[in-house]
Amino acid sequence: MASLIEAIDIKRKMYFEFEGAPYHCLDVEVSKPTARGGQTLVRIKMRNLLTRAVFDKTFKAGENSDLVGDDREFLTDNLVVQVNKLEGRPFGIQLPTIIELAVASTEPAVRGDTASGAVTKAATLETGLEIRVPLFIKEGEKVKVHTETREFAGRA
Repeated sequence: MASLIEAIDIKRKMYFEFEGAPYHCLDVEVSKPTARGGQTLVRIKMRNLLTRAVFDKTFKAGENSDLVGDDREFLTDNLVVQVNKLEGRPFGIQLPTIIELAVASTEPAVRGDTASGAVTKAATLETGLEIRVPLFIKEGEKVKVHTETREFAGRA
């Protein structure tokens, strides 16, 4: 499912659609004005995935013209996905049911957590996706995530 976001929400390594073509964000630079009333600018270095051309584009922070898929939080290097096309142009992707991702950060389990009924804790994965994981999962471990429910599906 695709959604509209503001230019300032685009992050490095994100995939998005702009003016009808798919792009990959290579770098983002946000310049905030020093004077009152100045406009925040977002400079994006992006690669057109059809032509492979790389160029810079500057957006005003309030512009809402970029189309980004919610599934970007599952995209990693060398992930095999099915690209959906209409009249030869890509319009979306189909992900595998289960994807393996590394845990980038999570809090350590605290003795007594299970007594309160909290048998899961928050974890941020390598792509920025936040999910709930069991207490025994540690940073650096690979976990399986169900792409439709966005829930923990086991250790990898």
